[in-house]
Amino acid sequence: MRLLDIILPLAIRDCYTYSVPDDWAVPAPGTRVVVPLMKKELRGVVLRTHTEAVEPALMSKIRPISSVVDTAPVVSHEQLALWQWMSAYYMCTLGEVMAAALPGGLDKRLVNPPKRRRATLAPYTGPIEPMHDLSPAQAKSADGIETLWSSGKEIVLLHGVTSSGKTDIYIHLIQKQLAQGKNVLYLVPEIALTTQLTSRLQRIFGNQLMVYHSRFTDAEREQLYYAAAKTEPHVVIGARSAVFLPIHDLGLVIVDEENEPSYKQAEPAPRYHARAAAIVLAKEHHAKVLLGTATPSMESYYLAHKGVYGLVSLKERFGGVQLPAIQLIDLKRQYERKEMYGHFSDPLVERIRQTLAEHKQVILFQNRRGYAPQLQCTSCGQPPRCVQCDVPMTLHKRANELRCHYCGYSMPVPPVCP
Repeated sequence: MRLLDIILPLAIRDCYTYSVPDDWAVPAPGTRVVVPLMKKELRGVVLRTHTEAVEPALMSKIRPISSVVDTAPVVSHEQLALWQWMSAYYMCTLGEVMAAALPGGLDKRLVNPPKRRRATLAPYTGPIEPMHDLSPAQAKSADGIETLWSSGKEIVLLHGVTSSGKTDIYIHLIQKQLAQGKNVLYLVPEIALTTQLTSRLQRIFGNQLMVYHSRFTDAEREQLYYAAAKTEPHVVIGARSAVFLPIHDLGLVIVDEENEPSYKQAEPAPRYHARAAAIVLAKEHHAKVLLGTATPSMESYYLAHKGVYGLVSLKERFGGVQLPAIQLIDLKRQYERKEMYGHFSDPLVERIRQTLAEHKQVILFQNRRGYAPQLQCTSCGQPPRCVQCDVPMTLHKRANELRCHYCGYSMPVPPVCP
């Protein structure tokens, strides 16, 4: 009897074992199959051939798979390895990882779901522009990154000050990977940043660029999931969920603003960190990793200084623009000296007056908007999160509502934990 271990999209610890009918070909790992469970039929994914010995008394209880959904695997070998690592590292089940990884159209638990109109994403038809030449400082950083990769440092941290032109370096490194027939995964922390970068990258890479994030419909995400597996060289830009795409021949993974907390999935399981998942995925593909930021996370900076990661610093702003002068004011001392205008210090008021006298503008940043940065449940400890951005919502007490300061979504303060 030929046996398979099947991942089902359920929060169960182990896989279920099913048999393959004698006159059927054995489905490869990563192929979706329909299997009976209790009185239902569910779609699952083949994990592996079952090689452990089965007690004779249990053999008669093993049920056969009902049908094979795919002619070829829809989950790559590297993705299955990522799923297993994520399940073990974040202490969740493979079924929970599967439910998060596959788009809604591919991860239909019940067989015979309602039919949906198939999405058609419009191709890019705009002009193609050449890449900008790198400045001497940028070129030196790009060469330093490639030198570290060649020396065996698979992961490199690019520590570049704000406006130093890290994106231009990314673009040149991406182009080299595409020229070698390799694919690139470009992660950004927020969907809003994806939108900003898309128009710029499309003018350079055209239809070689794919965009993937959670705001697409299930049908659109299903189409993009299949497109990510194509053999032609391409670059995929997306938020954290893009790590689950079945990209073949992955040569480079870029994690932009690697310090951003939005790379961490809070709810539901798997509660993964996309930066860590991207590094594991790159290792499975034997690909290079570039972590870019102006303010490195503590763990990445520590690993870079310990020599685990390579480190390249870019300290010059593009075009020779100087960093602004920063003056720290001790407000406690200002209050003691009675040198305050309400909540503003004398030096700040004087600079505002000078700037307005020169017919220029002033921007004052508040350290916090709203009554509290988030509302937290005393039982589960979780704050209400924006349904679109997946970030904690800010409490505005006067209006008695929660607001997302990223997209503007708002909702009344819930009387009980949602």
